[in-house]
Amino acid sequence: MTSGTETPIAERDWPPTDDDVNAERNPTRKAVLIAMRSLLTGEPAPKPINRGKRSVVALANESGVGRTRLVRGALSDLADWMDRAVAKQDEVVTPQEHQWSKKLNAMHERVLNAERKYEEARDKRKDLEAVVQALAEQLQVSIRDRARLQGKLDRMAKKGAGLRSLNEPSSP
Repeated sequence: MTSGTETPIAERDWPPTDDDVNAERNPTRKAVLIAMRSLLTGEPAPKPINRGKRSVVALANESGVGRTRLVRGALSDLADWMDRAVAKQDEVVTPQEHQWSKKLNAMHERVLNAERKYEEARDKRKDLEAVVQALAEQLQVSIRDRARLQGKLDRMAKKGAGLRSLNEPSSP
């Protein structure tokens, strides 16, 4: 069930090798080992749904095995192996990697901050668009009311001019 290596599965912290996969006789465990190698090394490319994720859930999706079976079932040793391998890959070893890790974290924070500011600006834009729409509607109402009142004023002025000529004393 395990390959003939000296390190037991419970202590491994690297992706499964071809020997590990080929030595496995159980097809389900073999599928999990292949999926684990795919997620940890990118060869062969993981399924699109798992791209970039390295977790037990991604391992379950990739291998077609239920997550519960990987966590609590007979395959839990493989899930533990996956967790150790991910932790080992994420481990910062050299000062240069530590510096890169700091820069990466700073960039990640900047991206999150930029996304937050973008969301705020988008929400503000939507609010301003609603205000502009309301003002445009009020302007249309005002223009219509002004035109209606101007028409009344013009009619009243015409009536007033006609009344004056009738009311003026006639000359003898």
